[in-house]
Amino acid sequence: MPPTPAPPAPFAMPQQSMIKTFAPMVVLYAMRGIDFAADEKALLILRVAFGVCHAIALLLSLFLLMRISQTKDMRTVTVEGEKQPFHEHDRRHILQGLKTLVMTCAIVIGMHAKWSYYNPLVLTSLQAILGFVDGPSAKLLSAHVFGKDIDRPFETPQPPSWLQDKKAELTEKKEKSDGNAKKTKSKKAN
Repeated sequence: MPPTPAPPAPFAMPQQSMIKTFAPMVVLYAMRGIDFAADEKALLILRVAFGVCHAIALLLSLFLLMRISQTKDMRTVTVEGEKQPFHEHDRRHILQGLKTLVMTCAIVIGMHAKWSYYNPLVLTSLQAILGFVDGPSAKLLSAHVFGKDIDRPFETPQPPSWLQDKKAELTEKKEKSDGNAKKTKSKKAN
C-alpha cells in the first residue's frame, strides 16, 4: 500500500517570505529597550540607517531600471489580456516599486518629523532592503543582474483563504443590512 501524502500546511509560506515576515518583529523586539527620545546618538544612528537603507533600495531600483532599458527583451507576456514585451513588463514593476518606495519614505519622514515615531523608521528600512530578497524586485534582480530565466507575469500575493472568507462574509452582511435598510425606508414612505 503506497503511503498517503501529508496534507498541505494551511499557512505554508516560502522560506524567504518567513524572513521578510519575522525579521521586522525580531528587530523591534531587540530594540524595545532603546529610548530614542533620550538618547541622541541612538536616534542619529536610526536616522542614518533609515537613509542608507532607502538609498540602497533606490539605487538598486534605478540600476535595475537602467539594465532593463538596455536589454530590451522583446519576448512577450500576456498580462490582463494585453501582450507586453518583457522589458515593458519589468519596467512597470520597477517603476511601481520606485513609487511605493518614495511614497513610503515621504510618509514615514512626515510621521517622524510631526509625531516623533521611531518604529516606522525601523520597519520601512527593513522592508526596503528585504523587498530585494522576495517578490518582483528579487526576481528582476536575479534576471537582469545574475542572468537567470524567470517566469512572467509575476504572481500577485494572495491573502490567506481565511481572510478572503472573512471579507466575503462581511460583504454579504453589508449587502443584507443595506437591503433591510431600503425595505424599512420604503415601508416608512408608504
